[in-house]
Amino acid sequence: MSKVALTYRDYAALPDDGRLYEVLDGELFVTPAPGTRHQIISMQLSAQLHAHVTAHRLGLILAAPADVILADTSIVQPDAAGTYELLARPAGSAMIAAEPFSGLALADIWP
Repeated sequence: MSKVALTYRDYAALPDDGRLYEVLDGELFVTPAPGTRHQIISMQLSAQLHAHVTAHRLGLILAAPADVILADTSIVQPDAAGTYELLARPAGSAMIAAEPFSGLALADIWP
């Protein structure tokens, strides 16, 4: 039995139900929305990164939720993402990482 690799098109059709959907190498991963402690730490980290990157004119920092498309079969929503080269996808709010991805993606590892 062979697996079907999901693409960005499949990902974009998923429901907006508060869960975190990510596709890695065509495989779907689903997790519940992060808890309050996770959100507080993520916001503090994003604020510090934003202040530093803005002060030094280094690029762009995005806080979650923001789609980062690493490949058509790998879409992630890190807690914070930053890069020098992000291109807005005309169809929506997703961001496409320039090939190869030359940036920073951070995800908290605690609940």
